[in-house]
Amino acid sequence: MKTVINILILLILGVPSAIEAAELSLFLFPGLTYKNTAIKLETIGRITGEAVQAAKIGEIIVDEQYYRDGYLTRQEIMEILDCAGIEQCRIYGNAVRITVSKPEQEKGSPVVIDRGGKKYNNCPLPLPGQKKEIRQ
Repeated sequence: MKTVINILILLILGVPSAIEAAELSLFLFPGLTYKNTAIKLETIGRITGEAVQAAKIGEIIVDEQYYRDGYLTRQEIMEILDCAGIEQCRIYGNAVRITVSKPEQEKGSPVVIDRGGKKYNNCPLPLPGQKKEIRQ
């Protein structure tokens, strides 16, 4: 009987510590291309752990000063999490390469492929002496 009570006490005392020790993990993606929008932590990696905490971490916006050099490193992410008051989060990966997407080219402009020219959009080169006009 005494052992049953001791086990129950250990379980009751152990449950809050197990909840507090719920692991949050951030698995970094190798790269990210963005279109001049705010970058959140949920866009740079996959967050696992308790749903509420994971959502809280995912909504943190990364300041541009951190990725101005084109990379967001593990140390910078740890600094961002510390500023947000999150102490326990495992980060897997070293850095995320962040690039700005280039504006799309105008569609409908003709591209002329001449003999000896380059292959465009997997279109075959024209026969010798022929010119071919292709619209994008």
